[in-house]
Amino acid sequence: MDHKSESAKFIGRARFGTALALAGLLAAPVLAATGDALIVQGDGVNVRAGPSGDAPVRMRVHRHQQVIELQREGRWVRAEIGGTDGQEGWIHGSLLAPPVGAPPADENAAAPTPPAAPPERPEVAEVVPLQVEPAAGPDRGLGELAQFRETVSYLNRRALALAGADLFAEVKPGPGGVMRVVATDNWSTLPPAGRQSYANTLLDRWAAAKVSAGPVVLQILDPTGEVVMEKTQP
Repeated sequence: MDHKSESAKFIGRARFGTALALAGLLAAPVLAATGDALIVQGDGVNVRAGPSGDAPVRMRVHRHQQVIELQREGRWVRAEIGGTDGQEGWIHGSLLAPPVGAPPADENAAAPTPPAAPPERPEVAEVVPLQVEPAAGPDRGLGELAQFRETVSYLNRRALALAGADLFAEVKPGPGGVMRVVATDNWSTLPPAGRQSYANTLLDRWAAAKVSAGPVVLQILDPTGEVVMEKTQP
């Protein structure tokens, strides 16, 4: 094979990996501006003392609970928790979203106003009482495994739409509450930052879906079954 053909193949792989990395960065929902209302997207979501998965957990909030954004740092949002007399903490941005029907945030507005809950979904703005302990029962809709599989399917659809290839082949629960995701050969074409972005998103979504006791552990396996990446939360 001549040098021109080899060069063309290399450029093609680089573009493919870049597109998949972009798909990972776009996987998290777009949030509102500082001062706007946001809605929690999972049950037993950790509210931490700092913008890190290693920071202590102050409390937990639940699906449809409303918070007010105070500050952002990277993918983390410092928010005031509704119905708690001003308590606040850091929540990962992938677990928050604007209320259904909220208009896009205006970055030039001097004092953005939190949007009202849409009339067709009044329950979205409902404040759920805080519980320091994780929920004991399964999610009201899907079970934790089915809910996490929906997340993996969503990420695959995003990768297919943006880069024309899927990233994950299978979800396999492991021993001790470990969640394993088998990657396709396309996983190795991602740059390191893209792999980290996808792994962090998967870990956050597994933490949101998991209602059973124990630490949150996520493993990425290559097509041969070898663990190539592991992420944990307390």
